[in-house]
Amino acid sequence: LAANTPETLALLLACAGLGAVFASASPDFGADAAAARFAQLAPRALFAQVGYLYGGTRFDTAAVRLRERLGGAAAVALPYPGLAGGEPEGFGSWESFLGDGGEPELRDLPFDHPLYVLFSSGTTGVPKALVHRAGGALLTHMKELCLHCDVRPGDVVLYFTTCGWMMWNWLVSALACGATVVLYDGSPAHPHDLALLELAARHGVTLFGTSARYIHGLAAAGASPRDRYDLARLRTVASTGSPLSPSGFRYVYERVKEDVHLASISGGTDIVGCFMLGVPTLPVVEGEIQ
Repeated sequence: LAANTPETLALLLACAGLGAVFASASPDFGADAAAARFAQLAPRALFAQVGYLYGGTRFDTAAVRLRERLGGAAAVALPYPGLAGGEPEGFGSWESFLGDGGEPELRDLPFDHPLYVLFSSGTTGVPKALVHRAGGALLTHMKELCLHCDVRPGDVVLYFTTCGWMMWNWLVSALACGATVVLYDGSPAHPHDLALLELAARHGVTLFGTSARYIHGLAAAGASPRDRYDLARLRTVASTGSPLSPSGFRYVYERVKEDVHLASISGGTDIVGCFMLGVPTLPVVEGEIQ
């Protein structure tokens, strides 16, 4: 039950270096939904936020009940920005877990060593565990990010996602392209509809990723980011989650930025990657996936 915070990203990188298997779910998963997934793995450790913010309101997670459902696995409470510390019974603190720090331990592992487990949606029964290998996932993500999304060293990537969606794993791999990643957790419309694009302008984001629903929502609200923010560094806008309508394409070029590569993309948990992506060297046709 991890939020999209630096600590969660650090955990994934640490697991990759040690050869441990990583699996995540977003904080809004209930105990039953999370246990249906994680119990299949018999995890040795649980890292979880015990609370999170959404739309300015605090919500508690099912971390304590999840630990009980997992047979009392060793547990560590992750910090969350803007919320006071404090660990529930049975949970250690993040600071104690880190100890005195020091150099990370890295192991020489085979190409096919398992890196993370993702889960199917569970709409047709118990969620199915899908194991992804380190080498294959990294090559897939670098091909998609560097070639299809034109991510270069020094770029800044912001993709609105949670740790329960495969796009989070995809976002983290932008580090392998030499890019910086911007992590955002919570409502994309708080404290206002353009909070994400305001953040993109502030950090000089070059790849901005979101959902078609978000773009359609901004269009319906008549929002005009180009009139409010400096998006000079923005080169690519990626849209996924559902098809982007022709009017959604027109909105991006008319109200966001006229000279971006707009990529309507489609991916899947089973491949922790994309089935269809953009092509930076070809024209963009509204309503179509390149």
